[in-house]
Amino acid sequence: MDIHYHSIRLVLDNKHWICPFKDPKHIIDIGTGTGIWAVDVADDNPETQVLGIDLSPIQPTAVPPNVEFQIMDCEEPWDMPERFDFVHTRLMNGFSIKSWPYFYEQAFASLQPGGWVENQEFEVVFGCDDNTIPPDSACV
Repeated sequence: MDIHYHSIRLVLDNKHWICPFKDPKHIIDIGTGTGIWAVDVADDNPETQVLGIDLSPIQPTAVPPNVEFQIMDCEEPWDMPERFDFVHTRLMNGFSIKSWPYFYEQAFASLQPGGWVENQEFEVVFGCDDNTIPPDSACV
């Protein structure tokens, strides 16, 4: 997981996010994984409180004082109304979020007015340009 983090950080020119948001105070990182993004954001923004959530408790215990990790399923109700000014996900597509409409319902409900939701995702489409994979193939 961490190697993906570093490769995406290089692609993003060493930025944590793309949106024009400055000085967030409360961030939630959905699907935090190893917690590397949350820890780096907390280190670079000491006045920001960062909450990383994931189903797996694989995050480090030695973390900056402004980061917290919780075991949570983002498919369940978040119950954090207007708490965050930034909701972040990365690499959650395809296998982690069953219902994106429900995710956005929860994310927007948890945002403070003027907050941002940023999904750093990718799309995988199987195909070929020489027609060796037929359109009705199981992998398409």
